[in-house]
Amino acid sequence: MKIASIEARWLRAPIPEAGQHTSDFGRLRTFDAVLVTVRTDDGLEGFGEAKAAVGSAGDCASLVTLVERELGPALIGRDPRRITEAWERMYCGARADLALGRGRSFPDVARRGPRIAALGAIDTALWDLCGQSHGVPVVELLSLIHISEPTRLGMI
Repeated sequence: MKIASIEARWLRAPIPEAGQHTSDFGRLRTFDAVLVTVRTDDGLEGFGEAKAAVGSAGDCASLVTLVERELGPALIGRDPRRITEAWERMYCGARADLALGRGRSFPDVARRGPRIAALGAIDTALWDLCGQSHGVPVVELLSLIHISEPTRLGMI
């Protein structure tokens, strides 16, 4: 199983005026999120979600760009069940091979805020795929993991 594509879509749902409220983020008129879909070459799809901010306070365009142009391309052709390796590739960026070869992180400079939100959405989608490939819900899969388990399950 290999990752064939990673797509991000900005979803915006208007909040009816009667349901809108004002907080320290301003008046919330929409609910915005980014839906990330990771597809494999054998047809499985895993899903994850990211938010730029609370309600309509953030611009999700940056998350879509990060997923589709920076983080996602580094994972195309790789096994989606190797979640730790995927996470390190995304977190370390251009320094990923150095980090994986030395067994420690060499983080990319931009490792906060939207980048981590986008990384988290892809990570969630990979866990979804891993659960599907083992025929169990992710919550059940996570309960099976012990210190020695990630290697047996192919997640590192």
